[in-house]
Amino acid sequence: MKSRKKIWLIFISIVVLVSGITYIYLNVNSWKYSAEEGMMSKKNFLTDKKAILFFSTTIDINPGKSIAFFVDQKGEISYRSMKPLELGSVAVHDDQVLIEDKENIFILGNKAGKYKRNSQHTGDQNGYINKTGSFYTIYNSGYADDGKSYKSEVYWNIGRQMKSDVIPYYIREKGFYDDTIFTAQTHDADKSRQFKFKKIHLGNKMKIEEVAEVSLGKNASPLSQLMVDDEFIYFLFNGAKGEAVYQLAKINQKNKVVETFDIKTYRKYKEQAHQAVPFDRIPAYLKNDFIYFADGFGEVVKINKKNGKIEGSYNLNSKSVNSGLKNLQFEGDSIFLFSMNRGQDGMIEKYRLQDGKLTEVTPVKDIGKIVNQNSRVHLYDFEIIH
Repeated sequence: MKSRKKIWLIFISIVVLVSGITYIYLNVNSWKYSAEEGMMSKKNFLTDKKAILFFSTTIDINPGKSIAFFVDQKGEISYRSMKPLELGSVAVHDDQVLIEDKENIFILGNKAGKYKRNSQHTGDQNGYINKTGSFYTIYNSGYADDGKSYKSEVYWNIGRQMKSDVIPYYIREKGFYDDTIFTAQTHDADKSRQFKFKKIHLGNKMKIEEVAEVSLGKNASPLSQLMVDDEFIYFLFNGAKGEAVYQLAKINQKNKVVETFDIKTYRKYKEQAHQAVPFDRIPAYLKNDFIYFADGFGEVVKINKKNGKIEGSYNLNSKSVNSGLKNLQFEGDSIFLFSMNRGQDGMIEKYRLQDGKLTEVTPVKDIGKIVNQNSRVHLYDFEIIH
């Protein structure tokens, strides 16, 4: 009887010891890469950083969290855990970066600062306004107190002062051009699927300007962000001819005339149209006379913006595109693709925009130790810093 009791005591001791070692190992790994707020506020914090990744739990996870990972030029990580923000994103401008969580906006690098704002659950869009030298960020804030009208809260800084206002509608899609935010608004109950386009100017005050209202047909649904030049608004959509037919919309800002072009049809098998939906929130890029569009299969098509004709295509690395977590960014003459599977190292690939040639690969080391099978965070944004 005594020997049995002794065996149980030894077994329990081993279990406690193993649990303790596991706990210490996991936490030491976490502490090893942690970037404290004081470190992030240093002016030179971004000097050696190549990219930033934003992960968060969804709104239904309580308590939730978000994580901003900073990847240096060697592929080594540091990170900051924050409060959750579903669909949160980051913005990069020169030697500054904006990150956000449920209750705060952080500006890193030059003119670093922390700004507290109204609690938000869902992000939408952010960017940088050159003429005022300010970042802005927009949130999907939900219904107003009257339960009828919708609101998208917007925040932007003028110097050290944080300003705010309310965009009084749900933003279906958005874009940015010439220091101006462009939005598209639709009503799901509207069978003709009217798209209302507006400009939003942020200065000392917010100003909303009507641009155009057009119909793209029943069930028309955006597949990309809005892309804008001096004359037109462009975006990819499907639904008007069925979900399998991808089209380009081209709206003249002056005379309100809309043109549509069939770009591609996915009909090889039933699920193909669903799988072709882009995995990134910003899957298209307007550069000079061409629009580059990356679908869910990782095929990038080069579209002539004048006539909607495809003038070339190429495929990104299929293994990376089929990874569990991935996000891409168009930047200059390149496409950057981040990919990883939970519990494993990640990778940043750089492709030449013109022809899709792979020109650089950067392993992202040890990120899988934090984003693993037990973590419940999702990848919402990826941006190149340097």
